[in-house]
Amino acid sequence: MGHNTLSKLSTKNKRGRKWQLYLFNDNRNSMEHVVDSLNMHIPMCNRYRAEQLAIIAHHHGHVVVYEGGNTETLILYNSLIQEGLTVDATLA
Repeated sequence: MGHNTLSKLSTKNKRGRKWQLYLFNDNRNSMEHVVDSLNMHIPMCNRYRAEQLAIIAHHHGHVVVYEGGNTETLILYNSLIQEGLTVDATLA
């Protein structure tokens, strides 16, 4: 996804810009697993919001599930990768 991808997450973001964490639709994960994973790992994401995000990703191909600093985004990225979800992060 462009030139501001995850590879730059490990570097210090000197301009204070926010990162966006994207969830992509895939054929590997069930809707239930995606909802459970988002609900468990994304801050302030209750089950209802997790279902909304999963449906948006399913119909549109991707959705922003989190926006924040590089450290927090990297932690969430790794958590969702461990769950088997297809995610990426870019500078907003």
